[in-house]
Amino acid sequence: MYAAILIVTTLLTATDDTSGSGLVPFEKAEKWGFKNATGKIVVEPKYDEVGEFSDGLAPVNQGAKWEHYMNFSMKEGGKWGYIDTNGKLVVPITLDYARKFSDGLARVSDGRGTRYLDQSGKVVIDLGCDGGAGDFHEGLAPVYKDRSLAGRDWRTTFIDRKGRKVFVVDGYAEEFSEGMAVLCVKQEKLDLSVSNERSRYGYVERSGKVTIPPRFGEALAFHEGLAAIRLKKTTVYGMGDTWGYIDKSGKYVIVPQFNEAHPFRNGVARVHVGGNLLTPSDMRPFWIGGEWQLVDRLGKVLKRSQKWLEYEDAIKTKLPSG
Repeated sequence: MYAAILIVTTLLTATDDTSGSGLVPFEKAEKWGFKNATGKIVVEPKYDEVGEFSDGLAPVNQGAKWEHYMNFSMKEGGKWGYIDTNGKLVVPITLDYARKFSDGLARVSDGRGTRYLDQSGKVVIDLGCDGGAGDFHEGLAPVYKDRSLAGRDWRTTFIDRKGRKVFVVDGYAEEFSEGMAVLCVKQEKLDLSVSNERSRYGYVERSGKVTIPPRFGEALAFHEGLAAIRLKKTTVYGMGDTWGYIDKSGKYVIVPQFNEAHPFRNGVARVHVGGNLLTPSDMRPFWIGGEWQLVDRLGKVLKRSQKWLEYEDAIKTKLPSG
């Protein structure tokens, strides 16, 4: 149930640089390296997978192989380490898993369990093998305890950058964004009027108080003061049913009216209306018909299109609302 919350696929292209490093990944002969803004090769393509730079370091992989599943393919295996912006190896390629740096720390794991490293590669927090964890955001990171074998819901403990416990909440809480974290709790009974699962979504604040009670079929993180929520969930994650936007008090700012909704960026958000959702077993779900829209914070439609990708430039530079 919670796997779909955790899995996020990011496609990096030669024009992506969200890190401020000036370096973007590129592929040549199925190997990855990095170029600068002028196209000059800074890191030769010799890695099987790479992540984006953050805090001056990027995760790199050697030995990953393509694995093919029923409806998708992905690279798995190999070992991970970190390089700096000159291509120098800072953390040896010995890790089973390596996330990008966030709040100055990176979450990694291997046979010894889960740890957080600083930018020198030093272990700052060692969680051992006791459950999973999230990344640091706004000074806090979630650490998870799976209690399903005891018939109970997950428990999330938020820790600070020194590994000290800050607060505990029942349920599965995501990383913080703008002072709020999405909280998923499991209901005792399945209520098909709200969801095809036993999950409800709400929000917890940094004090540990659940300020927006779990009542939604799905919820996304806050961006620019608003969060996309789904009234009920009867289809796949992220698509279908009815979506709208709430503020941090839980009040609707844009009433639910879309069948897909994405976070606000530069004052606009990408949404979808109409059409039919197809969920084939051998590929990702997709829409037939309907249209994509860019809306402002009041829900006013600024642009309409049948295409998804053409909105990227419009989102990076806010469209006029007049």
